[in-house]
Amino acid sequence: MRESVASLDGTETGGLVLGSTEFERIEIRHAGGPGPRARRTASTFDRDLNHAQLIAADAWERDRSQWIGEWHTHPHGPLAPSGRDITSYQAHLRDPDLGFQQFVCLIVGAPRDGTTPLTAWIVRPSSIQPATLVLDEEE
Repeated sequence: MRESVASLDGTETGGLVLGSTEFERIEIRHAGGPGPRARRTASTFDRDLNHAQLIAADAWERDRSQWIGEWHTHPHGPLAPSGRDITSYQAHLRDPDLGFQQFVCLIVGAPRDGTTPLTAWIVRPSSIQPATLVLDEEE
């Protein structure tokens, strides 16, 4: 999450999470950055939609990865979805054109002492649950 260092200026940043979801297994294969027209404030992040669409199209061509969620930083707050985050993710889940059954949310803290804290969440229509990330050392 090299991009997370951009939050050292006190503003949020983020991007797409792409991969696949099959049964209970969620595989994250790509993460995109915010894009040149992203809007970043101390408590909000709005991605550059054109940039996100290009990243998603490239991931689809490479290995059929799809948009499964988003990552963003919380440089000042807890590493849990905010009320605004939850409202946004629930809107994605309700949008029939998007077809989400669940939404992956990764929240990244400010890098400190050579480490970058990260939490994962699975958002479903009626629940938000923390998730465990398992890194595949071979990939």
